[in-house]
Amino acid sequence: MEENKEIDFHELSVKEQSEILQQAFDNISKKIYQERSEDINSGNIEINDISYNTTSDGKIIYDITITNGDGHTIHEFYNKNFDRQTDSDEINALKTIGTVDPKLEELEGLKDNPDSVSLSELKSIDQQIDNTAKSLGMSRDEIISTSVISSDHKLKINENELNGESFSSNEKLTTHYNVRDVLGGNYVSYQIIKTTYGNYKFMGINAEGTAEEIPQNQVELINDNQLISLVRENGNSVEATMIVGFRIKSGTSNIDKDQIFGLCNEDGRSTPTAFYGRGALTDEKITAENIPTKTYNATRTRSEHSLDTLETDNFELSMSNEIIENIADEYNIDSENLKTEVVKSFPNFTDATPSDVIEIAKDLAKAEPTIPEHTLNVNNSPID
Repeated sequence: MEENKEIDFHELSVKEQSEILQQAFDNISKKIYQERSEDINSGNIEINDISYNTTSDGKIIYDITITNGDGHTIHEFYNKNFDRQTDSDEINALKTIGTVDPKLEELEGLKDNPDSVSLSELKSIDQQIDNTAKSLGMSRDEIISTSVISSDHKLKINENELNGESFSSNEKLTTHYNVRDVLGGNYVSYQIIKTTYGNYKFMGINAEGTAEEIPQNQVELINDNQLISLVRENGNSVEATMIVGFRIKSGTSNIDKDQIFGLCNEDGRSTPTAFYGRGALTDEKITAENIPTKTYNATRTRSEHSLDTLETDNFELSMSNEIIENIADEYNIDSENLKTEVVKSFPNFTDATPSDVIEIAKDLAKAEPTIPEHTLNVNNSPID
């Protein structure tokens, strides 16, 4: 058996893996034909497939699948120089008399190795390549050259080929949650991409740097050019137009399902802004913040409180927005700033009344010297 492997086969593209296995298959088939040409020509044996494996000490082993005339299948094992080591029948015969070497017994177990990659598997993955190329708007050659087959035998794309709006799974969104908490899963980052066909995809990036599309049972695509209220890095709230959104579906995580990730357009900015927001289940305007954040300040901290589900689950945004926005209009102040202060003052929103909101609005308005005195005819019924 040979020395340690020189390459990480699983890090190679589908094209490179196919080339290596095809070359090994051709060389080993030639050796088998030279030794057993009569059996091959008479149809007594047929060489079916080859797979790439590594032993526990990192040595490369090729598993050749051969079927004989009566349908019996054996596995022959070859090293990286295409020298035959043994086959599954020989190993099993040694096992029955109790004299098998543990290293040979390990080889016999490679036929069931879940991390092996076979030539037939790579060829059959053509349909996945076609589907992925169509889905992402990339050519077959681009997919083949930039994709790998993961250990779970799925086609995965190199993240560097996507050129989307990217953000880390560790990006802090609220007081208690980061991106991974909201979306679930084990991805290290995410990208929202626009394909050459003009549609959008939400991609998860794993630790190996390959990408896969977040399935539709986890996120709901929203193509709606609605206006959202976006908190910028400096804490200012502006109106932006949503380009695309992906609402979190029930069961994706343990957090409230009115949450949404997406892209929006801000006036004066040439590139889209990635955002995280709440309010995706209501007819009210989505309240959002841009990600990733570049600046951290007191206003940003307050917005994290207002977007945090642990702190605002008792606050029905869809029913309270109208009241708060009306009061903000009366006092000529920003409704999002007012909402943030209400969240800060009343963690349990069922205890807040319109009069409480008015008092907070008056305090905010004091910073504006031209703001006139106002009175509102409201009762003391709770905001709910």
